[in-house]
Amino acid sequence: MSPSSFSQLRWRVTGFVALAAGALLAWRFTHGGIPRHHLLHRADMPAISTAWDALVLPALTWGLLGRARPRVPSPGWIGLAGGLLFGMTLAALFTAGQEAILSYVVLIPFVLALALPIHRAECVLGFVVGMAFTFGAVLPTVFGTVVAILGAGIHLLTRPIRVRVAPSLPR
Repeated sequence: MSPSSFSQLRWRVTGFVALAAGALLAWRFTHGGIPRHHLLHRADMPAISTAWDALVLPALTWGLLGRARPRVPSPGWIGLAGGLLFGMTLAALFTAGQEAILSYVVLIPFVLALALPIHRAECVLGFVVGMAFTFGAVLPTVFGTVVAILGAGIHLLTRPIRVRVAPSLPR
């Protein structure tokens, strides 16, 4: 992908995310107010308003797409789709009250990190966007960053083993 076509794609995707975040906030404002979410889902912890989505989602999209530039178009979209699917799965399980299942599903990225680079920017972006409807963007960004750091550690520390056992896996 040429630098100019990637730049156009980056602007378009960021614009779309900004419009979607703005539309969602406008809808929430007119339908009962903009929700706040407490850290760790505990009322005694500080709450973060989802109004921050109007700033966080476009900035995160712009920044992380810039970091994903070398991998776009093919492998980058796979990581974005995987992160999006995982984020939506966690949000759906949480909304459905399935905390027992959720406590196991949240461990999947660490198992995947043994073979796949889940710490890449496009994976984190997909994860945050997938959870943004339910939790806003701030809490998934914090959680996604922690998972990405731990996933990078797992992935990079197990690299010598992967190179010997399965050299065709992504590095």
